[in-house]
Amino acid sequence: PVQRARMEAFTNRLSEAAVLTQILQSVTESHIPPSEEDLRELFGELRPAGLETALVWLPKVPESSPVHDLLASAVDRLAETSPQEVVRLLQHPGSEALTAAVDLCGRLKIGSAVAGLTGTLQHELPAVRAATVRALESLGTPGALQLLEAALDDTDREVRIAAAQAVGRRGYKGALGRLEAVNLEQHPEVGQ
Repeated sequence: PVQRARMEAFTNRLSEAAVLTQILQSVTESHIPPSEEDLRELFGELRPAGLETALVWLPKVPESSPVHDLLASAVDRLAETSPQEVVRLLQHPGSEALTAAVDLCGRLKIGSAVAGLTGTLQHELPAVRAATVRALESLGTPGALQLLEAALDDTDREVRIAAAQAVGRRGYKGALGRLEAVNLEQHPEVGQ
């Protein structure tokens, strides 16, 4: 039991931000990278606490590198097995991984994230709000579609357009009245 506890503590340390950052930096900068088998085994030991660091590092790793594919697989595994960690990341508006976490919600269809996406739909950065619109469209739940309707009033034109296109593609009739109101506001001659 003592050795098992020590091994578990060691494995948990691999997922700490500082340690995982050093590992990923070493792996990506190495002239002779570790074997794919070693990387697969290493990334297989990552815990949910490492998800944020992995999301931050993933775009920094060249897509042509086998490290990228293995890290992307590890990110998906962590998000699928620990959706609560993805939801937790949504609650940190200053996180470098926020947009990637929002994208994960839509790509992996993490339905439990709809409540967290309410906050990201109010984020100060239009890029985060636009990512939220894409994720909500992908989720397509009644709650997600209601949030999409709210995005029709966004302060950013691109976000509003994305939301309008999303509710149209989803055939969400609940937003029909709001879309007509927006159209009349922009083109009053249509209502005459």
